[in-house]
Amino acid sequence: MDVGDAYKHISIVRDQLMSIRQSKQSFGKVYTKMLAMAKVAKVKISIPHRCGKQTKRNNMKGKNPITYYRRTLYVPFVDGLVQQLRDSFQGMSAHALQGLLLIPTNLEKLDDECQQKLLEFYKTDLPSPSSALQELAVWKRFWSSRVDKPSTLKASLGECSPSLFPNVHTMMMLLLITPVTSASVERSNSSLRHIKNRYRSTMTEDRLNGLMMLFVHRDIPLDYEEIVDEYATCHPRRMSFVNPLQ
Repeated sequence: MDVGDAYKHISIVRDQLMSIRQSKQSFGKVYTKMLAMAKVAKVKISIPHRCGKQTKRNNMKGKNPITYYRRTLYVPFVDGLVQQLRDSFQGMSAHALQGLLLIPTNLEKLDDECQQKLLEFYKTDLPSPSSALQELAVWKRFWSSRVDKPSTLKASLGECSPSLFPNVHTMMMLLLITPVTSASVERSNSSLRHIKNRYRSTMTEDRLNGLMMLFVHRDIPLDYEEIVDEYATCHPRRMSFVNPLQ
């Protein structure tokens, strides 16, 4: 999945969440399940006690439990999901929007302002930045008279000749290899507390990096016999292949 397709899917998910937030029927299904679970647990769902002046939490108004819990729990939870999507992909969204305009089906929306922003973003990576603006004009004219136009970055790159349109080809290549998002930093930070504890506080950087890689990428299978052979070859004096029980 390239950055353009990812942006489209993210927009669909965000719009769906906003639709769920506005729909009362969506929470009605959730509330029905809540009632069934409360019945099994022999718990009565009711509105908590409210005072005239609330200081520790929002004094949300609601005539019945379904309205109260929709306003206090359901809507804030969905708003949090939408905000997390915006925070995680906000930078990528602007970048993807500009890059999507290079696709032949979107070239009509590629105005002068968008061209300047796009070239400014990729100016250090372009093979011929001085002729990039003229190349974009030729690229738009090239597709203006054609009926069958590609609608994805991958298909557009296949129709873009690197010798005729080197700058456009480079920008599309960079867009295709642009990651949608990365959670490697968060994974490393959350894993660090499991690795660098008080018993391993004096380990060197190489050992810490190795343990972090092993801990984060636990899904990669390891050949332990090959590891032992490699260690024995690199450090023959540190490893003695002697069975102490014999």
